[in-house]
Amino acid sequence: VTKQNDMEHLWNHTEKTIAGKVQILVNKAGVNPSHGWKPCIDIMLYGVMIGSFMARERMGRLKVIINLNVCARPFRI
Repeated sequence: VTKQNDMEHLWNHTEKTIAGKVQILVNKAGVNPSHGWKPCIDIMLYGVMIGSFMARERMGRLKVIINLNVCARPFRI
């Protein structure tokens, strides 16, 4: 979910497979914070934004709802 190219490939493959436009995107990615801060930010912030902006571009602005998770569970620094 952290690479725009992968998301574009997934979107194109999905539209080809269903022979139509994607109507709904559940854009919810997450990783346990024990994997470190960089994967956490890359997946749960950057990855969600890649998917959200692509959905807005492909589906239209009025159909997109962003559900942004900051962290799967609280953790101490």
